[in-house]
Amino acid sequence: MSHEGIRFVPKDQVANEIEADRPLPRISITPEKVRVLLTEGKGLEIDWSDGHKSCWSFAWLREPALRHLR
Repeated sequence: MSHEGIRFVPKDQVANEIEADRPLPRISITPEKVRVLLTEGKGLEIDWSDGHKSCWSFAWLREPALRHLR
């Protein structure tokens, strides 16, 4: 009998993993407003329906291969 694939982990770790795999609510992934700040040369700004705001510079958006190095 093989024991390969059997994991022994604490219950709280299992709960955390289940929570991490849970899909986000639609309100959290629906943009309310998207702005591309091309004239200013700044980048991209998104206001999300849940009130969160995200900003990315054009340089960061252009360099996906280098992001893991930072």
